[in-house]
Formats: sequence, C-alpha cells, structure tokens
Amino acid sequence: MRAHKKAPASGQLAKGALVNNHTANTTTYTRRRAALHEAGHAISHQAHGIRVKSVEVSQDGPHWLGWTATEKQPDVSQASDLRSDVSVASGLMCGHVAEMLHAAPVPKGHNLDEIGRALHVLSIIMDKGGQMDLYAYPVDLLERNRAALIGLADNLMLTRKIGGHRLRYLLREVVP
Repeated sequence: MRAHKKAPASGQLAKGALVNNHTANTTTYTRRRAALHEAGHAISHQAHGIRVKSVEVSQDGPHWLGWTATEKQPDVSQASDLRSDVSVASGLMCGHVAEMLHAAPVPKGHNLDEIGRALHVLSIIMDKGGQMDLYAYPVDLLERNRAALIGLADNLMLTRKIGGHRLRYLLREVVP
C-alpha cells in the first residue's frame, strides 16, 4: 500500500483549490457512502460552472477520507452575487443529500460541519432578499444528474482518485 498524503483541512486552499475533507468511523461511513458524498459535491460544482480538479476517497487507518478539489469557489458576502451564493450552498449540501438519496439513513452527527456552513450561507442569501430550500434544491439537482452521480460514485469504488480527462468524461453530461 503506497503512502497516503493527508488532505488539507476542510475549506483550506491547497494550491488554489478548495478542498472538502470528510472523515468518519468505518463502521458507519463505508467507501460507498464516501463515494456518493464526494460525487454529490462534484456534481453540484460542475453544474454551477466550478471546475472540479479531482475527487478522491480512501481509507486511512480506521477512517474513510474523501475530498473534492475544485477551482477557487466564489466568495460569499453581502456584496456577492446571489447565484454564486446558491452555488456555494448547493456545493456544501449536495454531499449530504447524495447520502440521503442513495445511502440512507445518514448516521447521526454526520456532515454537520457542511450543513452548518450551508446554513450560514443561507442566512446571507436571505439577508439579500433571496430564497433557497437547502434540501429541495440539491435533491432536484442530483435527481436531474442521477446517472452522472451514480457513475462517478461507481468509478470511485474502483479507484481512489479520479481527475483529468477521466473526470471530465464522467461529468460531461451534468446539467444545471
């Protein structure tokens, strides 16, 4: 088994890319769940025009790790565009929602960091007079892109990391 580089902490920039990092106990967080979760993030990012550089899942000791590396995502602030804010909130929620749709039930306490960050983004969206259903929007997006979601998750079951041409091929039919 080759040495595994530790991923940056969630939300940290790694060479200009935002990385979502997830760990959990293997008794509840299977490779399939991690693959679906990361595929959900990748689908959302692709649908919102944020280039996905790589998606990876692997087991490191007793924990499963997963991360999705993208181009730098839009900033969320009172001055940011509502469409950008929605893309960020969706990107945060689609991992959890992919688990809900295809690996239910989601274990208690999982994904609370991302849900909390999505709620913060939602509060900014609402301050601007916008609206977003943090569950309905990602469900609709992932259902529209079900084949790509399952295809990417299936490929992550076969290999630890997908990037480059292969990832672009797997995400080619993602629609907003």
